[in-house]
Amino acid sequence: MAVAAETWEQVESIEHQGIIDANQFFAREDIAHEAWELINNRAEVFQPAVLSQEYKDNSRTAIMEALTASGHLSRVTLSGSLKDIEAQMTGRLVNGWDDNLPGHEKDRRFAELCNVLYGQKVRAAVVAGELPENTAILEISDYPEPLAGTKIGYRDKNKKGMVRSTHLVNQGNGQYDLIIEQGSRSNATGDSTFDFFDACGISPSSDHEAADLAALETPMLYNTYDYVDGTVDIMRRLDQHSGEGVLYGDSGSAKARHVSYECLREESQRREDEIERFSDELAKLEEQLDNLVDRGQIPAQERTDIFNGEIERILAAICTLEPSYAETTFGEKAAPAFHEAAILVARGQNAQAEQLLMGTAHLRDEITFCGATISTKEAQDLGLNVNSYSEHVGKGRANWSWKSGVCVVESCSTRPGRTRVGPCSICKNCQTKFDKGQDPTKSAVPKIE
Repeated sequence: MAVAAETWEQVESIEHQGIIDANQFFAREDIAHEAWELINNRAEVFQPAVLSQEYKDNSRTAIMEALTASGHLSRVTLSGSLKDIEAQMTGRLVNGWDDNLPGHEKDRRFAELCNVLYGQKVRAAVVAGELPENTAILEISDYPEPLAGTKIGYRDKNKKGMVRSTHLVNQGNGQYDLIIEQGSRSNATGDSTFDFFDACGISPSSDHEAADLAALETPMLYNTYDYVDGTVDIMRRLDQHSGEGVLYGDSGSAKARHVSYECLREESQRREDEIERFSDELAKLEEQLDNLVDRGQIPAQERTDIFNGEIERILAAICTLEPSYAETTFGEKAAPAFHEAAILVARGQNAQAEQLLMGTAHLRDEITFCGATISTKEAQDLGLNVNSYSEHVGKGRANWSWKSGVCVVESCSTRPGRTRVGPCSICKNCQTKFDKGQDPTKSAVPKIE
């Protein structure tokens, strides 16, 4: 116990040099006024058109946010002139403003818009040579306790939060890349965050009693020369303030599922490469649906329902191809159904897997389009870019990567150790048996002489 106490005392005395409060440089009152001007005049200033890259970014993020509860790092790059980049950044938030959202969520989105405007001023200062070229802006977006149970995208079970870092890279000839990295962590509450602020010598915003808003309204600046691994470095330091042995906010069995800080970038990229086919298809659908709404052919709510239904089918397909995602995505009770579905797909029985998941209410294969409830096949015939669960599984399986993992076949001789597994988390030996019509799920019965 003495060692643990000493370790904790050392953690408490940590100082994070070089991370400073952005409010020292820019008046928040002026930025808030500018943000309200943008919101109040959004119909005149911003058009609903969305760049194809934004659709791809949105789709990839939507899928990965559902599949992972913590310990994932996403990276988005916006390229072009500084003016074009700033228009993209501001437009994404302003066009997403919704007066019907709960008050606390509107406060959060307003704080995020203000942080984008902070970023604009920081980037302008970098380009003008007033700030170092490797200056990055840091935001901590913690779990919002006042929105618990509202089902608007927050994970109540693990209190998921985000750490977001943004910095500009000069490509020359007036062209830039804006790099946005966002890492997820569990138990993202005021405890570790405010200890982190203390170690940085920063006093968070006091405009709100809610800890998540106080943190979000305290954007920070740091130099990527000092914190070379960016968001990963910051997440590591937040974990230091969460207790001994914490990884991405998790401990115990939840921690055991994570890769190390050193492997996070590589593993996150592998995950996103693996789901790229799904995210590309979803991006095409979202763009198609927006065009239908703009032309008045379908109402906005129908657009949302179709989009969400397609996400559900994609997630069901991915959780069949990688059952380890099932608990995080659909809940602990759903995991056995997806393990069973994975075995069925390995046997080539996609239709049976689909029926199984529909019977457990983890899959819908109907679409409301132009006021009528139709199947995915009928929607395809009408030109809608949707796919059935079986189609998603088939296309995904053809391109699924082989990697280190635990074979889902419980009687596999490699268990509980790790081996090379492919689609449905099945090793090559078991898959070969399935392909031959054999059943590796049944252990061999010893022959009695």
